[in-house]
Amino acid sequence: NTKKNSYVEINNNIFKNINTKLIFSGNFKNILDFEIINFSFISKNDNNYEINNFASIVNFKNKEINLYAESLLFDSSKISKDFNFLPKPDVNFSGRINNFKLSLFLKDFSKNFYFSGNIFQSLISLPNGKVNGFSGFVKIDSDNILLSINSNNIKISYDSILREDLFFDSAHGTIIIDNFKNPVLNISSLILKNQDIDISSSGYVDTNNDILKLYSYINYVDMRYITKYMPLRFMKNSSSKWFQKSFTNGYSKGGHILINGNLSDYPFYDGLSGISYATFPISDLDVDYKSGWIPFNKVNGKAYFNKNSAYFISDEISVLNTKLKKSSLTIKEVRNPELKIKGTLKGPFKDLLIFSNKASLTRVSSEKIDRIKGNSETHFKMNLSFNGKKNTYESMIKLKNLEYILDEKNRFKDL
Repeated sequence: NTKKNSYVEINNNIFKNINTKLIFSGNFKNILDFEIINFSFISKNDNNYEINNFASIVNFKNKEINLYAESLLFDSSKISKDFNFLPKPDVNFSGRINNFKLSLFLKDFSKNFYFSGNIFQSLISLPNGKVNGFSGFVKIDSDNILLSINSNNIKISYDSILREDLFFDSAHGTIIIDNFKNPVLNISSLILKNQDIDISSSGYVDTNNDILKLYSYINYVDMRYITKYMPLRFMKNSSSKWFQKSFTNGYSKGGHILINGNLSDYPFYDGLSGISYATFPISDLDVDYKSGWIPFNKVNGKAYFNKNSAYFISDEISVLNTKLKKSSLTIKEVRNPELKIKGTLKGPFKDLLIFSNKASLTRVSSEKIDRIKGNSETHFKMNLSFNGKKNTYESMIKLKNLEYILDEKNRFKDL
């Protein structure tokens, strides 16, 4: 044990107030075993370090050191600032590591090394983002990184890719990263779950060859929040907010997403450098597509995304007492949305007037509407713009057995 005012400096690495209990066996010529029962000190930046129950084997012939610990707290950012024996990393880690194993070759720490351990509730900081709450098995050597993910309550932040911070109740799967200079990411059965979404993804990202290939299966997604999980570059914030505001209820089960093409050109809006395609079966979707208009409720059908376009094809929809059939919604440009809605309305003619009044297309008094009986079949088209263009509406109406009551004695019939 050393005194509180002890001071050791090795190659500008400073150890102060050292307190330690070590057990050595072997020699300094061949192999030296030592166990750290307790080792505490203060660094040059006045950070406290404490290591307990730590073992090491130093092989002087092979110039190799192996370190083992049952459990330890680790903060790579703090260590890189306090000591200069390891290069400052682009990726920083802080958290608890169980079954810690580290092998270093004394000739070159940065090029020949091996690390493995079970990590719990850690923080991983990247140049442009971070993962908070990561748990799982990690293996790192000079060739690749293996991440076997088994996390609960995880937060993912990445400003250049994600629209907002994403929180997941659980995350499971495997990611292998090869070639540190030009990383290649292999993703296998990465499952992310929370109350909004349950999605599984597999694929790879090759930065050296400019390749992105990813397939995702959506077991469940709440349609109110679907755009929150779409990449930032896929659509403008204004488009995303329209979907979040307009989709007031509904869900999808059994959705598919395929992304395949040049990484640098994603999301492949222009040209033929790749494809991004998605299909979602939709159930019980409520769409409040324009303020003040009568919303569509309990919509069932399918949604398709193809590059920068979106298509919705629905089954029969009820609007008041009228049936909306063969309806579809088309968005040709998700970055600057302009909705094209068309379909056929079959039902009471007064419903059509109520609908058009609500949309400010007509101004028929409720007293006159109450005098109308009979049905109609209306083929309509609407263009609703959010980019400064005018909204348009056109329709062709077929009247069926219409009756208009002027008063008790006078009426028009069979129109």
